[in-house]
Amino acid sequence: MVKKYFGFNTSLSLLFCFLFLGTTIRWTTTSIEILVFIFMVSLYFFKKKKEVFVLKIPREQQIFLYALIFVLFSYLLTFVLGKGWELESIKRPGYPSLTDLDIPTRYFLGIFIVLLFLKLKFNLNKRIIAYCVGIGAIINGCFALYERYILGMQRVDAFVGIAEMATASSLLCLFSVIFYAFSTSKKEQIFFAIASLFAFSASFSTAARSAMISLLIAFCILQIVFLFKNKRMFKKTFVAIGGMLIVFSLLWAFPVGKDTFRLQQIQVDIDQYAKDNPQTSIGMRFEMWKEAWTMLKISPVYGMSTAMIAKRTNEIIQKSGSRIRSENDLGVRGTKHSQIMEALAKRGIVGLLALLLFWWTSLRMFGYNLSQCQGEELKYRICGFLTILYFIFINSFTGEPWDSMVDTPMIILLCSLFLKFINQETNEKENFSHYHC
Repeated sequence: MVKKYFGFNTSLSLLFCFLFLGTTIRWTTTSIEILVFIFMVSLYFFKKKKEVFVLKIPREQQIFLYALIFVLFSYLLTFVLGKGWELESIKRPGYPSLTDLDIPTRYFLGIFIVLLFLKLKFNLNKRIIAYCVGIGAIINGCFALYERYILGMQRVDAFVGIAEMATASSLLCLFSVIFYAFSTSKKEQIFFAIASLFAFSASFSTAARSAMISLLIAFCILQIVFLFKNKRMFKKTFVAIGGMLIVFSLLWAFPVGKDTFRLQQIQVDIDQYAKDNPQTSIGMRFEMWKEAWTMLKISPVYGMSTAMIAKRTNEIIQKSGSRIRSENDLGVRGTKHSQIMEALAKRGIVGLLALLLFWWTSLRMFGYNLSQCQGEELKYRICGFLTILYFIFINSFTGEPWDSMVDTPMIILLCSLFLKFINQETNEKENFSHYHC
């Protein structure tokens, strides 16, 4: 049956290839999400036959889908009850602004993508996509080294932004190390080891502290998993990590600017904040969190839409005691540089519960049977599990990847991709067990 849809399988596989090859471009993730949605809906309507559909979706995957729907519900609840449509568009005066529906739209597409990935029978080319992960890692590394040492940029950003470049490069580095550990071919091992070093250099060249720390934590957890599952891979991965230490030393030895990785700046920012100067990276975050807490107290259940924030801007500034805002400052509507505080401020308790449920179901889904599975299934379960953990760690405390125009589609597409790979492995094992020699 899969051969009947060879053209569809190849086209969809190529879309995911472009996803990994184009992480240096800002519009890549959203464009790929839209195209994947169109492809999946096309398969559903134009190939509507019984053999195309999966009869039963595993329970943990069903719960994950329900959690994703709950996240979308929390956004729409705030928009409707917060009267989000009352905000006037800046570009088109007299018309309502639909800015609060930007992120929900991505979740809306994501829900259908995940559902159709689970419900429809098709296969993706794992080998080609894996190679594109490695190539994408090398591309990011080349961009970073060019911007750092040719253009003299202390924090590289490509065409996507510093935080997004850091996230994409860290994930490509993580996946490359995992593929390196599972590869049996010497050529593939060399390729993925080199790719991981390039991606590592890109991630650390952004000097995004949250991404660097999250990547290191993900590596620690990966090594713990390998220690209990496969000691050979545990030892093998140290080779790649050793190479990263060398890259780290070289970046440190040949800096661009005084504080290469902005580590000393942490203490400077805290000292400045203590001296009543909030105009620093960390100090401004503290003030934004105060604003978010005030917004939660004003509307604790479903949070505040942008229209509500616009009406009560001065009240938020005054009650929070924010020292980075002046009267009628539109900046209050912006992000709060913490996923937890962002959810509480703009979607209230309902939004936070939806976010936490999404985290838990995601980890449960990829962690299911992790102690017993082997081979390719283990590889993709680790990829999915560490992807979610990466975004939960420091990223969610100092940023808002789950409310991002770039990162949110990436999260949903990666979850869909690794779910499909896991299900492909499960189906192949079942077909093999029913095959009689």
